[in-house]
Amino acid sequence: MKKKIISALLLGAMTLSLMGCGHKTSYKPLDDTDDTVYSIAILSNGDSKLMEQGFTDALSDTFGNEHVDLLRSTIVSSNKSKSVQKLLDKGASLLFTEDATGLSAARNTTRETPIVSCGIINYPSTLGTPYANEDSRTTGINVTGISALPPISNQLSEMIEADPEMDAVGILYSPEDTNSVYQNRLLETYLNQAGIQWREYILPTEDFKKIRQEQNSAKISSIRSSDDTNPLEPQISGNWMGGKDESTLSHAKLARKITNENRSLAVASDTRIIRRACKQCSTIYIAAGSKLNTKIASITSLAKKSKVATFGGDAVSGANTLTTLYQDPYDSGYRAGEMAYRILVNGDDPSDMSIGLPDASVFTKLYNGSMAKALHRTFPKSFREYNDYLSTYEAGSLTERVGRATEEQDN
Repeated sequence: MKKKIISALLLGAMTLSLMGCGHKTSYKPLDDTDDTVYSIAILSNGDSKLMEQGFTDALSDTFGNEHVDLLRSTIVSSNKSKSVQKLLDKGASLLFTEDATGLSAARNTTRETPIVSCGIINYPSTLGTPYANEDSRTTGINVTGISALPPISNQLSEMIEADPEMDAVGILYSPEDTNSVYQNRLLETYLNQAGIQWREYILPTEDFKKIRQEQNSAKISSIRSSDDTNPLEPQISGNWMGGKDESTLSHAKLARKITNENRSLAVASDTRIIRRACKQCSTIYIAAGSKLNTKIASITSLAKKSKVATFGGDAVSGANTLTTLYQDPYDSGYRAGEMAYRILVNGDDPSDMSIGLPDASVFTKLYNGSMAKALHRTFPKSFREYNDYLSTYEAGSLTERVGRATEEQDN
């Protein structure tokens, strides 16, 4: 049964990979007699060095270094718009942003200068407006970019490989974390298709605790309406039977038990919430970019004691969880650089350019060696050990760079 599930998930992952690869086009180098120089600005968060390297390498491969004047500014928390305005005053013809903070600041400062962004899991949520065209993922405004959303089907297939007898997944999140809620909904759809039980557990951040304590009605209403399904109410799969508890309660008694549990957990300590999730589930899931990453060490420590597998959606949580799916940030930056060429040289309109999907071929399955040893888990060669991989990883080694294939054939 599990092999059939994995096969179906991998088929979906292959489809996503092919969709992600559709961005490759032919790039005609600028003529040697062309003396045009494009001022391209990088609005930096100070952290995304590999992403920035990918972006500038793409500019070099497509425009040529002599045709690009790079402008840089690091986001200043006290006045984000000032960081953007500084670049616009220098004549930037395109802005590259590396995260949600940068994109929001750029969009709020200019409605005309093209913006190409990375590091965004859910563009409509970040921009505060739905896609102009949901099917083509176009924004209808001066913004395009590359999505940072990990392939959820690949995540689930990896979770099943790490825990072949997985019978229930515990999904930890904080209600105000819209990126996590968005990913949770996608994962839950796949879990439903696979017939695997799942249950959400609210593990509140300090921000959410403050909102709840203050009874801030405006923010609570905003959280409630941020998703089609109220994030303030932990969801549960229709086939939930009590998880690892193997409950034999009737449907009515189980429903009452769940209601009482949710009320009790709403005022419980972090430790009690995590322990409850570990008691009921064989795998714990934390979404990419989760605000719970600050609590990841506590989550994984308690899970390890309970012999429960943990999956972290990104490299930050992956340093502690049993497994993670690592996305090459260089590749995202490189693909954003290709978009910059299309906009400035080919004249493409960012409002009509589809937000690029993740390319499954640049994701790597990683496991944490110490966690695997503690849980007595072994992994096939398709997995790499987290620390070994990142210590030997070469930036861009999985990226198909413009012109490189032709150069290799010539050599």
